[in-house]
Amino acid sequence: KPSPTAASVTFDNLIENNANISYTAWKKTAAVITSSSSKVGSLTTVTGPKTRPYFDDVPYAISLVSKMFPSKAEPKEILWIRYVYADIKWAESTAKEKLSAGDYEQISRNQGGSIAGSNCDAGAANCRGSYQQTGPSGIALIMQGVENPPSSDGIRMSTGMLEAHEYFHSLQRIPIMGTGVQVWPHAWWREGGAEWVQNAAVNYNNYEKYKSFFTSDCAWSCAKLSEEEISEFLSTAKDNFVPAKFDQFLNYSLGSHVIEILVAMRGPDALVDMYAEVGKGKSFDDAFSGIYGISWSTAIPLISKSIYKTLHS
Repeated sequence: KPSPTAASVTFDNLIENNANISYTAWKKTAAVITSSSSKVGSLTTVTGPKTRPYFDDVPYAISLVSKMFPSKAEPKEILWIRYVYADIKWAESTAKEKLSAGDYEQISRNQGGSIAGSNCDAGAANCRGSYQQTGPSGIALIMQGVENPPSSDGIRMSTGMLEAHEYFHSLQRIPIMGTGVQVWPHAWWREGGAEWVQNAAVNYNNYEKYKSFFTSDCAWSCAKLSEEEISEFLSTAKDNFVPAKFDQFLNYSLGSHVIEILVAMRGPDALVDMYAEVGKGKSFDDAFSGIYGISWSTAIPLISKSIYKTLHS
């Protein structure tokens, strides 16, 4: 196969440039990272007494995300709490101690009454989840559950991808927080964006590793979809709704394929720009057409054809 090159990708030439999409998106983003400086705010990282994370350089991972978005606002204060199941009570009390009362109460409500426990499976005595929430004060809280025994998803957990993923969520939230908007961009945009950012950030200096993770991330789920099913997902998966016939992980794996195409066209800034536009009260469809100059309904079949072709090339 010929080597991919950086191309000027548009919806008009999307299919003919299909072989160049991944490299174009990666190259554009790598160029931004290498030419930018980190502007991460004050970071406090605390780790449970029985917890041993599989990746331990949070500042490095989140600095790559910061460099990817040099013109975008970031939280001035970040609190990062890492814990295994045996440290749940410690994690909850630590969050309560270090957050203001207002931040703690709101985030606790958002998480169903337990800041630490919402990441964990009591039946399995394991904390497999992580999440990011922003409090009323603007502090970015990341609660990172650490699996014990170790996760089988070693690349994600041991390279800084998880850390980059969660930190990017805090950048997504900033332009829409406090606007009163109740319906945010679709879940596949939110999680697909973070899934794509984690890969592009950690692998900004190695295209082959970027492409390898991108391919493997879709191997067991979206790679099995027909072009028609990809189109159906993008037409029907809205807000936090995903039809029962589709696996929820498609928000991440298939979503990242959509995001890659859009980054190849407009660069990574568009991933946050969508939140800014929706924060002004625009619908997803109106915000999309404003950013990309084409209606979402017109874009869906082109994106679906492109993704299907990529998955089966």
